Amino acid sequence: MDAVTFDTHHFISTLRNAGFEEKQAAALSTAHKDAVEQMGLATKGDIDLVRTEMRMMKYQLMAWFGGVQVLSVIAIAALIKI
Repeated sequence: MDAVTFDTHHFISTLRNAGFEEKQAAALSTAHKDAVEQMGLATKGDIDLVRTEMRMMKYQLMAWFGGVQVLSVIAIAALIKI
């Protein structure tokens, strides 16, 4: 899974502009970054990878079902001739 980016400098600057002290802003930034990393969020790249894999499986299943249909027709034709 790709890493989720988090701009700590912008986060700290926003808190500082809101009146937080440097230590408080840095502590909150670290805590927030750790929480985001532990959430296990999927990135757009992860979702694209899953979509690609699902598309490949769809085509494989379509090919398999097509083969089963052809074999079924052959089997029925053979049974009719018997």
